[in-house]
This record gives sequence, structure tokens and C-alpha cells, in this order.
Amino acid sequence: MKRFVLTLGLALLPACSLMAQTARPPAPNSAAAQPEMYEYHANLGDTLTSISARYLERGTNWPQLMKYNKIADPNRIAPGEIVRIPIELMKRDLAALALVTARGEAQVRRNGAATPLQSGGALQAGDEVQTGKDGYVVIRLADGSVLRLQADSRLVVESSEKLRDTDAVRSILRLVTGRIESLVSKFRGSGNRFEITTQQAVTGVRGTDFRVAVEGEATASEVLEGKVDFAGNGAAAGKNAQLGAGFGSKASNDGRLLPPVQLLDAPALNAASTLQERLVVRFEFPAVERAVKYRAQVSRDAEFFNVVAEATSDTPNIRFAGLDDSPYFLRVRGIDANGLEGRDALRPFTLKARPEPPLISAPADRGKVRASPAEFTWAAVGNNAKYRVQIARDAAFTQVVHETETAETKLAAPAGLPLGEYHWRIRTLEGADIGPWSDVRNFRLLPPPAVPEPPQLDGNRIKFSWSGEPGQTFVFQVSRDPKFGTLLYEEKLTAPALDKPKPRSGTYYMRYRAIDSDGFEGPFTAPQRFTIDLPKVGNSSNVFSGDE
Repeated sequence: MKRFVLTLGLALLPACSLMAQTARPPAPNSAAAQPEMYEYHANLGDTLTSISARYLERGTNWPQLMKYNKIADPNRIAPGEIVRIPIELMKRDLAALALVTARGEAQVRRNGAATPLQSGGALQAGDEVQTGKDGYVVIRLADGSVLRLQADSRLVVESSEKLRDTDAVRSILRLVTGRIESLVSKFRGSGNRFEITTQQAVTGVRGTDFRVAVEGEATASEVLEGKVDFAGNGAAAGKNAQLGAGFGSKASNDGRLLPPVQLLDAPALNAASTLQERLVVRFEFPAVERAVKYRAQVSRDAEFFNVVAEATSDTPNIRFAGLDDSPYFLRVRGIDANGLEGRDALRPFTLKARPEPPLISAPADRGKVRASPAEFTWAAVGNNAKYRVQIARDAAFTQVVHETETAETKLAAPAGLPLGEYHWRIRTLEGADIGPWSDVRNFRLLPPPAVPEPPQLDGNRIKFSWSGEPGQTFVFQVSRDPKFGTLLYEEKLTAPALDKPKPRSGTYYMRYRAIDSDGFEGPFTAPQRFTIDLPKVGNSSNVFSGDE
């Protein structure tokens, strides 16, 4: 299997380098074979036999300690003197991994059986954790280090153990696929080990904040704090890249390394709204230089232990749906053309989208109202909701001309509003719970259609006329009943006039509606009644007109 090695800090420095920093030099010709060591600070009365009995799996192996430490008398060790103990010989206990959070589709496979993960549980060596598209798992290691396993990931716990009677914890995990974020605690003393392996090896130590992702046949690493030595094996072995904070790299299966790349700057979320009032949460922000994608996550806590949503976008426009009303934290990072993810921007926000404002039926946004009084209608929300309506002269609602509450789904504005442009909005009230305002809608209050003039008879013809505006067309109707159930005729006209054969004597009703050049259809005028009487000798007028 081809491998590359990612070393954080001093974790994989040769043991001879560690020993060179202490009082006793290593034995001649042994540096290359020197195993990893635990450094024990001797107490008063310690001997090599007592140290061996306490720390070694085989207490009789104290001669090994003499060899590695070049101690002449095993019964004479000065207090404070450093005694190096080969870790491979030490006693150790299993150290469980705590499941801080398990959300969405997440399961653990143990001894061949898969079971759902639950927050507050524990993991052990041999467990395989898998997350689905909405899965997210936070694991706390025995040394306090935190791992955040992202969606669509698989992680195997290779080993987790504690060196007996010490604070040293040794954890090895294998990332099969997906992404993991690691915040490694600062180690106290020697003997600690933290390692994440992929098809290549990744090792981390004290106080390092980094990410690892398996993408196809490559592994990416991004370092946020600390330092990483990134080395590869295989056909291109021997190359090494040191990654400092704010840099990332990728390694392929043949050991080739991408030269260190500076991570993208965090997006600027200063203008993003901290109050979201719609079911679809939206965040827009300036594009990040060199970013080709963006990743965003929403969590209930600032540490992102309880991530509830994740999204990626090709543009600096992030959307989330399905969130409950609640306070949240948002973090966003850019992704460069190499697939390396940049620094995070963090911003708190609150979602208050419920009870939702009703769907508005009329008037149409940017529409015209020619009725007096103006009428507003909307859909019902729930069973016991009330509604608060505001009408204003300006979109900022600093000049409110009417405000009221109603349990109905319609409202007639007060009569006598001056003609002109208005803005209105509505919100839902469910008891003490007040929902957000709807989007502001605009309408123009125009004069109602003019009443048609009385028709005029001209021999066997009848002529109708009314006033109109340039560009308007009209629908003109005449009926024998005031409800216009039976039409005598209906005409579509381009001019406000109509000439028809005179109908027979009787009572009739007429009305019309105007259609503006932009397609807006005004209301029908109120029905107007007219009567055609039988002709009288010496009287040419036989039409009576009046309101219905």
C-alpha cells in the first residue's frame, strides 16, 4: 500500500532527537534503532526495578532501562532525573472515545453488526463509524482532543489506549472516506500520540487544529493552527512539505505532493443579516478571491458540536431550508481550485420565521386599485390566527396611514384615501406569538372607472359612451338582469364608445371594465339601468336611465 506521512509538530522526530534534549546521551550506534520513548521524572527513592515494576508489562525488563539510559547503578537514581522508557514495553489500558454528538444518519459497525449512533455513547477499538448525507458526529478522545466527522464519511478506530499510571494517551484512527476536522489538545508530557491514517498516514500532536479529507485517490490537509510535516512515499517518495498555519496541501497515491498553498481568506459575513425571517434562510457575501466553491454549516453552538445543516454552493449565496425557529451559528469557508478549504468565517444569527405571514391574494404587487375603498385579501394561516395590516406612504413604513388587526382574511381600507402610491404588509399573530412581516407590497390607488353616460337613441340605433384613458381597451356588457347572468351582448372595444341596433322595449343594465395598456384589468363599474319605452308620437327620446 502506498503511503504518505503528515507529521504535526514534533510527534515523529527521531527518538535520538528527543534524547539529545535531556541530560543523558543515547548509547553509541543505537540512534537509528531507538524506539519511541516515554520520559519519566524520577522521584526520591526510585530504582530501575521499582520503575520497571510500575510501568513495564514485564517488570523484569529493568536491564533494558539500564541499556537505553546508560545507568551504571540501577539502585541509584537522582530525584528529577529523566528515565526514558520504551513505550512498546509499557503497560497500557483501553481508553474509550466519547460520542459528544451524533446527528442525522450515523451508525457504528461493531463485531459485524451495525447500530445507530446516539449522543452520549462511547466508541472502542475496532469500531467503524459511518455518516450519511445528513450525518454529523463529534468524538472526544481520552486526552480531550475533538474530532468532527462530517457527512458522507467513514472512520475506523484502530486503537485508543492510555499508558498506565501516566497522562499519556495514544489514539490511532483511519479515515476511509470523507472529511474530518481535528482539534488536538496540547499534550502534557511525553508518550502521547495522535494519528489519523488514510491510504497514507496523517499524524498530529499538541495544540494543532487541522482538517483531513479523502477525495478519490488523494488526501488533502489544511492546517489552521500549529505546524505539519507532510511527507510522501511511493514512486515520488522523498519529497517533504512543511505546512504552517494557514497552508494546505494534497498528496496522491504515488506520493506526489502539491506544493504548500496558502488557504483562502475567511469570507466577509459582516453584512449578512443576523435576523432571518423566512423559512428559506439566505446569506449573501462578497466573493472570496480564488474561491471556486463555498461550504457552509449551521450549528446550534459556537463550537459546532451540534451541526444541523450543511450546504455547498458555486456562488457566494448560501441557502438553508427546514430549520426550526432558534438561535444558530453560521460558518462559511471558500474552496479553491485544488479542493483545499480555507479559513472559517463565523457569525451568529436567529431564525424567526413563524407564524408565517399569509399568502396574499390581492392586490397584486405593483398593481393598481381602482375600487373605493381598496380591498385586500389573503389566505388563512392556521385556525385561530389574527392578522395585523399596515398601509403606508413609504416602503420604510415611517408614514403609516392605516394599521389594524382582524381575524378575517380580507380588509377594506378606509374610504377617502388620497389617490397615489402606497405600500402595505401583513403579519400573523397566534396568541402572544407574533410572526414576521410579509414582504412589502406596492400598489397605486387610481380613480374608479367613470360611470357610463346615459345611452342615446338615434333612429333605430342606440349609442353608448364613457370616458377612458389613452391606451385602454374595454369590455362592455348589456344584460336584462342586474347580475348579468344573461347577456344581451358583450363587446371588446378599443375606444370608449359603442353603437348597436336599438333593442326592443324593456329594462336593461349596462357596465364596463377598462384594461390598461400594461394588461391590468380594472373592476366592472356598478350596473347602470336604462329603459327603452314604446315610441310616443312627437317625442324622439324614449330612453330612461338611472342607477341600479
